[in-house]
Amino acid sequence: MTSSSDTAAPATGRPIEDADVLAHLARNPDFFQRHPAALEGLTLPGRRHGDAVVDMQRFQIERLSRTVDDIRSTQKRLIGTVQANADIETRVRASVIALVGAGSLGRLNDLLVQALPQALGIERAFLATEAEPAGLPAGMLALPRGSVDRLVGAGRDLRLRGRIADDDRPPLWTGAETVRSDAIVRLKPRAGMAPMLLVLGDSREATWHDGQASDLLDFLAAVIAQCLARLWPAAG
Repeated sequence: MTSSSDTAAPATGRPIEDADVLAHLARNPDFFQRHPAALEGLTLPGRRHGDAVVDMQRFQIERLSRTVDDIRSTQKRLIGTVQANADIETRVRASVIALVGAGSLGRLNDLLVQALPQALGIERAFLATEAEPAGLPAGMLALPRGSVDRLVGAGRDLRLRGRIADDDRPPLWTGAETVRSDAIVRLKPRAGMAPMLLVLGDSREATWHDGQASDLLDFLAAVIAQCLARLWPAAG
């Protein structure tokens, strides 16, 4: 049963008439823009009803056309994202194979510094360690004791920064003003080794950010840690 509120004008209690609807629409010309779903149940007039009759079919067709355009744009963006992710996955897989095949610590470091940024589409990648600086491969950053916990956080394995403040650049990005976002990952090669980090940086802000999925970073860190455990010189 239809309630009185469905058929009665609020002010007078009389049944709602066509004139009431027309008056309401006249006072609210954007009604169908604000309530497009209202068009779904309407019986729409044909195209030839004189100049004074609004062509509702044309209105709905235009609305549907905009919807289709939006869907197509979304599909293109999704396809582009999927293709880009597939390309990255292929490059990362090739880089991992190369890292695992490295026969020396120097070769591993060179591959990480040179190949990994290209695979990930970022600006910089390097290792940082609290080990003694003597004998470290070129490009590997020596850190003071306690730096790893300070940089990534005590008890944490990952820190993502969407925007690096100037005061937070040292010691990782001293002199690297173009790096604006970074990922800092704690490495766990083997017992007895000095604390180490995998450091990734990019010139774009928010390449990494809090709450971002870290599956790829976790995977890379595990692979690199295993390589380091195999190649790092044993304590004398």
